Amino acid sequence: MRSIKKTTSNIIKIYYLLFLIMTIFLLIFFKQDNDITILRKNYTKVVSKTNQTISSLYKIRDSYSDNIYENEFYKEIKNNSKNIISDIRNYDFIKFEGVSVEKTLKFTEKEISDISEVITELGNNIKIISSFINNKIENTFNFQKYFFILFFIFSFALLIIVNIIKNFNYNFYETISENLQKTEKLMNFENTDFNENVKWVEEKKYLDIFNNLKKDLMFSNKYLDLGIYGSLEKLLPEIQKTIQISMPADRIGVAFLDSFGNVIAETTYSKSKKVFLGIGFSQKIDETSLGKIVDSESSYRIINDLEYHLRSTKSKSTALIVKEGFKSNLTLPIYLGNECVGFLFISSFEKNSYTEKHGIIGKKIMNLIKQNLYNHYIVQQLVASISGGLVKLVEGRDNETGNHIRRVSVYSKIIAEELSENNKKINPKFIRELYWFAPLHDIGKVGIADAILLKPGRLTSEEFEIMKNHVNIGAGIIEEINKSLKNIKDYHLLDIAKDVILGHHEKYDGTGYPYGLSKEEIPLAGRIVAVADVFDALCSKRPYKEPFTFEESVEIIEKSSGKHFDPVVAGAFLNNIDKIKEIYTEYKD
Repeated sequence: MRSIKKTTSNIIKIYYLLFLIMTIFLLIFFKQDNDITILRKNYTKVVSKTNQTISSLYKIRDSYSDNIYENEFYKEIKNNSKNIISDIRNYDFIKFEGVSVEKTLKFTEKEISDISEVITELGNNIKIISSFINNKIENTFNFQKYFFILFFIFSFALLIIVNIIKNFNYNFYETISENLQKTEKLMNFENTDFNENVKWVEEKKYLDIFNNLKKDLMFSNKYLDLGIYGSLEKLLPEIQKTIQISMPADRIGVAFLDSFGNVIAETTYSKSKKVFLGIGFSQKIDETSLGKIVDSESSYRIINDLEYHLRSTKSKSTALIVKEGFKSNLTLPIYLGNECVGFLFISSFEKNSYTEKHGIIGKKIMNLIKQNLYNHYIVQQLVASISGGLVKLVEGRDNETGNHIRRVSVYSKIIAEELSENNKKINPKFIRELYWFAPLHDIGKVGIADAILLKPGRLTSEEFEIMKNHVNIGAGIIEEINKSLKNIKDYHLLDIAKDVILGHHEKYDGTGYPYGLSKEEIPLAGRIVAVADVFDALCSKRPYKEPFTFEESVEIIEKSSGKHFDPVVAGAFLNNIDKIKEIYTEYKD
């Protein structure tokens, strides 16, 4: 592929060379023309004097006398002879063979007989000089003829060269103009293709620049186009799909900083068979190496050997992702303004997976998605706040204690985590929201009259039927909140809460309420909270009964498996009985 710059430079050199040759030709032309003019002038002068001399010699010869020295012709000849010799020498005729200027005319009586010889010699000189002049004129004419031919050729060549340069510039800048128009379309995120049919190195360079710009803009557009997915769990896989085009991304995790300096794992998307660093994992930033990133205001950090890093730092979080099988990591702080609010972690199963180039790409990615990440985080915190506020409302209206609500929430989380081992539908979002919303299972009791809700004894059949309405009342409250958020794409924020409320009084055999659902017809969240709620109710004192022991309550759950409770859910509860007892003991009334 040729270079316009180099080709144009060569053409311009040729142009200057031709121009120089033409200039030399012109100088030679004018010099020769001037030489011919001078020669003609001098020739005329010499010939005139020579003819005068010859004429005088003829007169002397024809009128010879003893008084020759007094003869006027003799004096004229002497004078002309000197002038002729001087002129011939001055005008360089001496160079031409056959021209004699050495003889002087010192006529004596003895030399008079030589006059004819002198006349002949002078006549020969005139012929020689005349022949030289004629040859000179003929050569000059031939030179001029060829000069004009060459001048025309060179002029035509120069015209072609100028036209080529003009076309170079026109076509080149036309290409730039066309690509700039296409770039404007790209800036508006309209996909367009650049002309790949290039002939010149400079065109290729500009094409590479435009294509790189296209890649950058399309790259940015992919991240800017990441929509609202309702949760970080849905957003993160979309980010991972896009990131892995540019770099290895076997695991992506997001953690946020709280006001106490804790780094809290929020969401993770991982290709690992088992996730050990899950949601909720918390560690003081001072206990990690992340603080150095914040202090140095770095835009990224690369660790290409996590095992070695673990040996030097003893970090708990590093130990967990190493346990998951990851060997290198790219950390990107999430800055909003000058404040670091969290971190995005990109990990690979292979060592030495990341380079400085990946760090720069990661920085660009972070600048594009940080607001999206943080917005999702804020929404999740909003949901948690809504849940917390509603829980306070329940605590203020019911005989249930705050510890009951807390225990049911943690029991439900333990069961869900156990079930997630074999049920991929139970993702971190489900577990987190179940933990938030399990306390809302009886929120509908706010619509039950105090006479029934706060009755110290067992309810009558009529009162119990009224009490059952708390399920539909609670579901109605949640539905109204969801409707108010219907204009926000994919934000069904309280769906799990609704499933908990409607499902926690249904029974696996279909004898529960409010709809008499059975088996998988009952929402999974409702089936889980049913086990947690009934178990805690069995262990707790009520106005109408004394508490069962922990062991008695566990036995009742076991016997009710397959009837009241989903056997798989009950099995998950029983498989974690040690954790259940630990919570029961810690938050016992």
